[in-house]
Amino acid sequence: MRRTVALGLVIVLLAACARKEVKEYPPPPTLTCKRAIDAIKVDGALTEKSWQSAQPLELILREGTAKPKYPTTVRVVWDDKMLYVAFECVDPDIWTTKTRRDDKLWEEEVVEVFLDPTGTGDPYFEFEVNPANTVVDLRLMKSLKGMLRRGVMWDCKGLRTAVKVEGKIHSWDVGKDEKGRWTVEMGIPFESLDSLPNCPPKAGDSWKVNFYRVERPAALRNEDDEYSAWSPLYYAKSYHTLERFGTLIFSDQPVATK
Repeated sequence: MRRTVALGLVIVLLAACARKEVKEYPPPPTLTCKRAIDAIKVDGALTEKSWQSAQPLELILREGTAKPKYPTTVRVVWDDKMLYVAFECVDPDIWTTKTRRDDKLWEEEVVEVFLDPTGTGDPYFEFEVNPANTVVDLRLMKSLKGMLRRGVMWDCKGLRTAVKVEGKIHSWDVGKDEKGRWTVEMGIPFESLDSLPNCPPKAGDSWKVNFYRVERPAALRNEDDEYSAWSPLYYAKSYHTLERFGTLIFSDQPVATK
């Protein structure tokens, strides 16, 4: 009898310890996406009133521990035809070697948008743009792992992207320019995303989304890569960690409304 009681106490203590070791992470963030108040020309300039009024989101390190050394801000607005996303990236050494569509942009410097309109991951969409305005667009399935090749075959019809670079785009062996920065503007057409609950979205519709940047120093800089995100991943390294996506809620309010 005593042995049974003692064994029971050990099991209870072990279970309690296990519960203490499970780390709780902050919930993913939520963004209210408001309507554009003027026509947006996707040229990388961000001169429209819509961009000037949109809420800036600051990316933090993928691990959720701190702000990156080289900041990135993201803005998002929409109209009846497109979801517009703009990145502004501080970058002292802007470089790339990849200029072909659907090349492996994630191996160098890039910004990325992930969209999961149904919240199921079947399908979800990935858009990448590098400083040379080279594009990767992917239609992926959470339930079909290892299907990258099939995902790359998909092209988002009507996708618009533009990049404006302050400084020069170099190859791998570039020096340092502290004033360097590059801006990416995307227009993602709703009608080319085949899984939308409503096309165009209705006010109150919510999608799972995340925004990322990969910052890699050039060869002459003795620094580590930086991986930043809007919704940090904490325990994971893959940007395809869908359960850590934040929530984007579509609003009929104009972007200038506070």
